[in-house]
Amino acid sequence: SSGINAEYGGNMLEVECTMLTPEYVLKASGHVDRFTDFMVKDVKTGECYRADHLLEGHLEKAIEAKGCTAEKKAEMEAVLRQIDNYGLEEIGGFIKKYECKAPATGNNLSDPAEFNLMFGTQIGPTGLLRGFMRPETAQGIFVNFKRLLEYNQDKVPFA
Repeated sequence: SSGINAEYGGNMLEVECTMLTPEYVLKASGHVDRFTDFMVKDVKTGECYRADHLLEGHLEKAIEAKGCTAEKKAEMEAVLRQIDNYGLEEIGGFIKKYECKAPATGNNLSDPAEFNLMFGTQIGPTGLLRGFMRPETAQGIFVNFKRLLEYNQDKVPFA
């Protein structure tokens, strides 16, 4: 990290932050409620896959397959254009409709479930304060931005 600061001519305030962030900070930023992916499992092996990526790969192959009609191709392309906008039920419906299977085994897949990408833990001597490992490496900078800006004499950058 000192090498990065040297690249900027030593004109950057280097900030090191904790690895844990209290839940209330991540609740306010929306991470607690929305920092999730939809996951499916191979029903026999238990291997997990990100549902939207699995569906995307399956549809891309199906579009290129011989015998795919122009109508079916257009339908699948429309799904692909909107894939980031679908909710849990819609993704699950498309996985069933297009008969997606586990790529490695060809086994059936479970229904999609939400998977929170942050790792929760308890903070403090009582363990009553819930926290998470930082989902973003820069989160601490944003939490303390005003104080850090004042400390750095109202100058950026700091990293």
